[in-house]
Amino acid sequence: MLDRVRRAGARARHRVRAGAVRLDPRRSLPALWRWSCGEPSRTGQQPLTSELLRRRRLVLPALALLAFALLAAAYFDVHGRTDHVRGRLAPAVTDLATARVQLERAQKEAVRRFGEPRPDGKAGTHDPPQVDIGERYERFLSDSVQALNGATRSTAFDAAQAQELGVVNGLVGSYRSAVSMASENREDRALRKAGLSYGADILCERPDAALRCTGPADPDNTSAEETERPPTSVLGRIAALERELSQEAERGPRAPAPVLLAVLALLATALFGTVLAGTLRFCRRRLRLISTPLWALAMVAAAVCGLLAAGAVEEHLAQRAVRADLTALTERPTTAPPPTGRTDQADQDAEAALARIERTAAEVTARFDEAGPVGWAQTARIAVGFGVAAALAAGLALYGYGREYPSARAAVLPSGPGGRRAGARRRGRRALVVRTLLGAALFTVAALSVYACTGDEPRKVTVLGPWTDGEEDPFLAALDATGIDYAYTGTRSLRDTLLAQLQAGSPPDVAILNSLGELSEYARDGSVLPLPEGLDDAAVGPWAPEVTAADGDGGPVASRAYWVPVRVDLKSIVWRDPDDDSERRRWCLGLSSGATSGWPGTDWVEDLLLRREGPAVYEAWATGDLAWTSPEVRGAWQEWGELLPGGAAADAALVRSFEPRGGLLDARPQCELEHQGSFIRRHYDPSYVPAPTTDFLPRLGKEHADSFEVSGDMAAVFEDRPEAWELLRRLTSAEARTEWAAAASTGARPFFPGAVGLAPEPGSATQKVQQLINGAGQICFDASDAMPPTLRNAFQRAALAFVGAGNRGSALGPLLERLERERQLQEEDKAFRFDDLCEAPPVP
Repeated sequence: MLDRVRRAGARARHRVRAGAVRLDPRRSLPALWRWSCGEPSRTGQQPLTSELLRRRRLVLPALALLAFALLAAAYFDVHGRTDHVRGRLAPAVTDLATARVQLERAQKEAVRRFGEPRPDGKAGTHDPPQVDIGERYERFLSDSVQALNGATRSTAFDAAQAQELGVVNGLVGSYRSAVSMASENREDRALRKAGLSYGADILCERPDAALRCTGPADPDNTSAEETERPPTSVLGRIAALERELSQEAERGPRAPAPVLLAVLALLATALFGTVLAGTLRFCRRRLRLISTPLWALAMVAAAVCGLLAAGAVEEHLAQRAVRADLTALTERPTTAPPPTGRTDQADQDAEAALARIERTAAEVTARFDEAGPVGWAQTARIAVGFGVAAALAAGLALYGYGREYPSARAAVLPSGPGGRRAGARRRGRRALVVRTLLGAALFTVAALSVYACTGDEPRKVTVLGPWTDGEEDPFLAALDATGIDYAYTGTRSLRDTLLAQLQAGSPPDVAILNSLGELSEYARDGSVLPLPEGLDDAAVGPWAPEVTAADGDGGPVASRAYWVPVRVDLKSIVWRDPDDDSERRRWCLGLSSGATSGWPGTDWVEDLLLRREGPAVYEAWATGDLAWTSPEVRGAWQEWGELLPGGAAADAALVRSFEPRGGLLDARPQCELEHQGSFIRRHYDPSYVPAPTTDFLPRLGKEHADSFEVSGDMAAVFEDRPEAWELLRRLTSAEARTEWAAAASTGARPFFPGAVGLAPEPGSATQKVQQLINGAGQICFDASDAMPPTLRNAFQRAALAFVGAGNRGSALGPLLERLERERQLQEEDKAFRFDDLCEAPPVP
């Protein structure tokens, strides 16, 4: 027996090597047809009629069910993408386009009311009487906010896009605040222009000289690096979201599935059709009957295939047409805006754009209604149900035929001696049927598994941070080093963005903020989660003091750590070109920083107070225990006033960016000294080495020369997900910090609490900054960033007003009184959350 088995195996292997066994369509397809018709095989062997019927009663319904399942999966995938485009993507794109147009109108209206002086026809220009912002601006802005809210409700965005939309909502709030500043100071030309400039920087990617949004940048005048850089303005972010959604309208949420399912459905339908046609021929020729159930199955199958195929093709064509419509909708005209003061043409263009948006929305709905009329999908479901019933009925009919002809025989060739061989053949036939059924089942499971695997991916860990405009690239390298799938969004309007996301109930998993005051506020209301064991060791002071707040379950009040510093910077330093040998000492000043404009001025006041009065007074003032009208605070403001320029130079400083490309030291007008934090070194040559402020202001004395102000970027978790905590743990590891430092240029290499991450180059600015931090007697956290957000914002506005004031001596008193009143209100609200903001530097 074993010898016969071995010989049979050897013969089979020989046939395979000789090429006798191979998959040849020229032989396989005719063989399939002969088998379906019950005709003799090539060897002349013809099976029993009862055996043929027994095989078909199982194989035919299985193939029918497989074909119907794949056809239905292919159709409903296309139909699902249609619903996604019609119900989500298209409304989201039209809402975004509406918001874009209305925001542009709002900016034009603000410029029209608060813009530059206009010619008077006699003596150059005049500053006309100023009016309020007006109802038109408020209406345009309100319409844009409603459109953005509609886009948010559409649920058309993935996690990264939803976070980007949250940033847009926050930036719109910052834009409103900037224009409100212009409205509140409309009688002061410098502050009015500064407010409009801040708003234009927030709203437009490239505002023109009149502070109007002029459309996309000219590709001929834009570098490849700038073109590839993610947008940072409101309109730039909206345009990017429009493009992403219009592209998604074509590929759909499951891009590979339609093609794969269509191919599988075609193959399964062809196989089913061949077997069904052969079975009908078999019944006609061998059984001498016309099988009504089989013909019913054929007609129902034809109807189901035609219905599903026609619906899928029509909806797919409609999707392609809609994609073209949505792409055209995202394109914006690049024509020059009308002159300031002219609204007729601007209104006509805006109304035409809004009409085009409405017309596109109506055309999208009409296209899909025509391609897939109401009830078409429900009809398809019913048709598939009839097909399943017909398949089962056909199987029962074939079972009945087998009982009716149990002994019908055709001419059979001799089967060979012995009943054992006949039993083996019967077992082989049963095994063939079982293998056929298992193959069909596995085929269906594999197809549906592939379809399911092309669905939505697991949700990424969303990270919100302050770095944009290429500054985020080294940080992304650190996130990559964590090995956790993430989606990062950067903005400098962190306050407004995070508030908008919290109000919408969709905060990021991890947010990186530079304000202890904001973080303590979120800890107080339970938005930020306390650090678990194992992470609280990374909460290094003075960047991460403990906060006293109730836990999220209403438990007892306790002091806990809620965030960890991921990057730190040194302030209280001055930069100078080492090759500049002149004796002139003009101070650089740029106060424009979008939603946070004015903070370079607050840094000056904080540094001067720390140098003049020491850490104890500085800490008392920052934590709300020292009045703004005290002699110590007033003296710091007066000291700063003596360093400020006047006249046109002061007005220019209000609208000048704090970090123009190339840095303030290399900008025009020329200046020799820049008071700025360690992060600014990324704009300068490594030979630009900083020094303490006291080296350039000898009158401050040396008593507190070893005290320095520091800032930081702190990471906190807003959503209790294991992946978020793990990302935070890995982000503070030595490996991630090393990757962060290695990915940064020499001038942009970050600092970390107690270490640099990589050894700095000897004699570089990075090494000098690290030496100043390590050698400090006390380091004190940035006072304004530790204050309650409302007081911090008032402080920044006061710095702007002080610079723009014509008579700073008379303006200082009212400014300090307003700040003191705000401090008292914050104290009543128990908004001051910290006691210690100055500590010895951490041990390296």
